[in-house]
Amino acid sequence: MSFFVTTSYLTAIASVIFGAFVYFKNRQGAVNKVFFFLAAMVSMWAFGIAEEVTSPSPEIALAWLRFFHIAVCFIPIAFFHFSICVLGTIYENKMLIRAGYMISSIFIVLIPSRLFIDGVQSVAQFP
Repeated sequence: MSFFVTTSYLTAIASVIFGAFVYFKNRQGAVNKVFFFLAAMVSMWAFGIAEEVTSPSPEIALAWLRFFHIAVCFIPIAFFHFSICVLGTIYENKMLIRAGYMISSIFIVLIPSRLFIDGVQSVAQFP
């Protein structure tokens, strides 16, 4: 197993552990909930990219690529949402947050199509 794959798995595990730790410290807090969502998306991305890189065939790699792009679509808006929660300006930015999640959802719908991901091919090997 390469260093890249190992660190991807470690990132996935650490992200979900930290996210759960923060969430369980205060289940009702908006910051905690949004941080958990962000951490879960990072974990999903890291796990998916490790699986994609180690896939035995292009078809399986494409399936993992599409899987982890679900998380990739939500990471930017989840980070923005988390930042807004920490700053305490959630009400002033409510429309931006909703728009961001709507745009991310549009990308999610496009993931299975060739408009978003056309295919995969082996380009280089990781050390």
